[in-house]
Amino acid sequence: LFTPPAIASVVLNRATFNLTNGLQVLLAATPLDASGQAILGCHPITWSTANAALATVNQAGLVRGVAAGRVTITATVGTRTAQSSITVIAPATTPAK
Repeated sequence: LFTPPAIASVVLNRATFNLTNGLQVLLAATPLDASGQAILGCHPITWSTANAALATVNQAGLVRGVAAGRVTITATVGTRTAQSSITVIAPATTPAK
């Protein structure tokens, strides 16, 4: 019987970034063992948003900006978490002529 290695920490590919309202970006979470080696494919990753009115995230880690503001996205693997701080910005507007 295979027992996956214990997870010591989780890292994200982006810790902070800006996201234009209406656009999407894919976050990736990597669980690490005690020696810092990646543990791939053994543990499910659960994604959550602190405020779905500002940004949503699906279970693949795809984040979509909904409204301007600052929001935290969390990846959870077992009892370990990692967070990304996102600032959702309004799209640039073209002045009316």
